[in-house]
Amino acid sequence: MQINLIKIVSLAFILLVVTLPMQISAIAQSVEPISIDNALRGQEYERYLSLTNTDDSAADFEVVANGDIFDFTSFYEVNTPEKESPKLLLHIPGQGTATAIVKFTISSDLKSDKTYKGYINFSYAPVSDSVEKNQNLVISGVGRPVSITLGGKEVVESRCSFMPVNGFVEAGTPLKIMVTCINDGNINIKPSVQVSVSQNGQLVSGSGMVFLYDSNKKGIKPSQSEVLNYELQTGNFNLGTYQIDVKAFQGEKEFQHNIYDVKILEKNTLNTPNVASLASIAGDNQQWISMVGVVVLAILIVTIYVFVKKRSKGKFINASVQETSSK
Repeated sequence: MQINLIKIVSLAFILLVVTLPMQISAIAQSVEPISIDNALRGQEYERYLSLTNTDDSAADFEVVANGDIFDFTSFYEVNTPEKESPKLLLHIPGQGTATAIVKFTISSDLKSDKTYKGYINFSYAPVSDSVEKNQNLVISGVGRPVSITLGGKEVVESRCSFMPVNGFVEAGTPLKIMVTCINDGNINIKPSVQVSVSQNGQLVSGSGMVFLYDSNKKGIKPSQSEVLNYELQTGNFNLGTYQIDVKAFQGEKEFQHNIYDVKILEKNTLNTPNVASLASIAGDNQQWISMVGVVVLAILIVTIYVFVKKRSKGKFINASVQETSSK
């Protein structure tokens, strides 16, 4: 009785294998763990992923992350970073290979001294023209483990230079300020710029402005620089010289401070050729202009005196010659 039961089970298994053809498909990939130690908040880390379709038929493979790393992991194919996405669909021909990039973006709100773990998983989906042929698909291979430990010393060091794009501004025309920031630290920075305006030591009402870094940008990376351009309205400014006070901050830390002068001129003044140069000379070198004027005037007086004296002497000599001749 027991022997007959074994025969029946064996026969049923053989019939199942014959009547339900099965195709085994596999993804060949490295299972070496991705480990990042001393990761810094605000930074990005990228690693290559190489996948091979070991089947003879083309297939679409989906790449996703799970676990602690899910929220800050994304993927894109090589040379197509603009298509970055939390999930990646790769079309790989039979026996073909594809290379992708996995990017870990460590946000500033993650806790330091903590290890985040997860897996990069691969799922197999047949192309549409082979779905009917392959009713039963088996994926071989396992997810790739990931371990990211936040730590290390974050160094926030940066420097900025401030330059007025237009040191002479017509009344009502925006004052343009160019700020060049250089990141000397080891984490991304998002500097903010504070601008205030004063005249004769008195703060101009409503002139205080804080320009925040663009929230859509990822910040200035270490060893890189960025030029930031801002405008300050001057509609309530009178004519004259103003002191522009500019400060740069990273968070609450001030790392650069500078003060420079800007002159507010009448409208249409700057349309006159060289008015900026003349205004600069008149404003910054009045004492030298006065001295030069005195010297030029003295030279002119001496020249006229010498000329008149020589001319008078010539007439005297001429008169003496005529008197001698008449005698």
